[in-house]
This record gives sequence, structure tokens and C-alpha cells, in this order.
Amino acid sequence: MVIVCDIDELLYDKNNNIKGTLKLTTKTIFKPQGYEILSDLFPKNNKPLMEQCKENYSKWYCKKILFDPHSIVEINYWTGCHEATPQGNVKIGENEFLLLH
Repeated sequence: MVIVCDIDELLYDKNNNIKGTLKLTTKTIFKPQGYEILSDLFPKNNKPLMEQCKENYSKWYCKKILFDPHSIVEINYWTGCHEATPQGNVKIGENEFLLLH
């Protein structure tokens, strides 16, 4: 799998097991649910990030950032990777992950 994201984005697995989630799927490209996250204080390491931040759903950050390069032969990203028209064996997963910005 390939992850294409900006430095201020985080791919988040609710089950805290990205590798395990990917092993159990037949999906070839993922479009995580996008959220802008905000916090008054810098998050601490001893608590899950999503418990320390406020999140706002953002359709703009629902981007196809994770894909199998053996199945997706061309990703065809548009500016900022906010849109893509992938080609190949396209099987989209949309609820497995979150994209936090």
C-alpha cells in the first residue's frame, strides 16, 4: 500500500491497527472520512488524540490517499489530491480510516 498525504495530515485507524485492517480487506483504494481537528492545548502522548481534540467533519479532506499500487495503475490526482479518478482494479473503501488535518 502507498500513502500519499500532506505533512499536516494524519491517517488514523479507529482500531489502532492499520496493518491488520489492510490484511482483512479486498479494497484497493481508500477514501478516509476527513476531519479538521482542533485543540486549545498541544495533545499529550498518554491519551488518544481523538479524546483530546475537537473534530469537525470536512468533505474537503475526504481524499483517496491510501491505495494498492499493484491494483491502481493510475491515480490521476487533481490539485492537492482532493480529487482523483483512479484507473485499474478500483474497489473503494470509505469508512475504514479517518484523515485528520
